[in-house]
Amino acid sequence: MSAQFEAGRPFVFDALSSLIEYVFPVTEDGELAESSDNELSPDGIEAVRHLLLKFLEGSYEDDLNYKLPSMVYMKRVLSKHNSPSSDMNADDSMHPEQEWITM
Repeated sequence: MSAQFEAGRPFVFDALSSLIEYVFPVTEDGELAESSDNELSPDGIEAVRHLLLKFLEGSYEDDLNYKLPSMVYMKRVLSKHNSPSSDMNADDSMHPEQEWITM
């Protein structure tokens, strides 16, 4: 993957952030928009969560430059994915990433 190389990391993160901005839009007051015509499948959401977690943890050569923006995007993805209106969340168990994001 391109994110493993320092030169490719900005490109991968920019693409990931563009996807999140498109699929999980926020309102003018910064709240997550109630509905969006754009959706990701559960597998797509899992892939986005996985990539964000790698950026959050500095998994790519201990690069923590993307930690703060990753936290913001992870919160957005998890709040939409785990919202009461989401039928993808079959159980109420908290994901490991969510435990320390909500602290």
